[in-house]
Amino acid sequence: MQINIQYLQEGCILLEDVYSKTKRPIMTEKTVITKELIEILKAFLVTDVHVERYLVDGEPFKPKEIIGDMENPQREVSFNEMHLEAV
Repeated sequence: MQINIQYLQEGCILLEDVYSKTKRPIMTEKTVITKELIEILKAFLVTDVHVERYLVDGEPFKPKEIIGDMENPQREVSFNEMHLEAV
């Protein structure tokens, strides 16, 4: 799932490499997040990352806000549905 880094917590596991404005990743997949790594992400101005659904200790990770979910993508909403909802 994709989440904003403000909702990261210690024990989260990265699902994908994290890039900034470099060709090489600043963190690789399967990295276990610590407080120090969260600060590094902030220093590199990373806004969101993809993490696994479970923490390193096996507990489910329940962030306050999920930006995108690679495993359960939301259904596509047609233009007409969006228009009717807005009106």
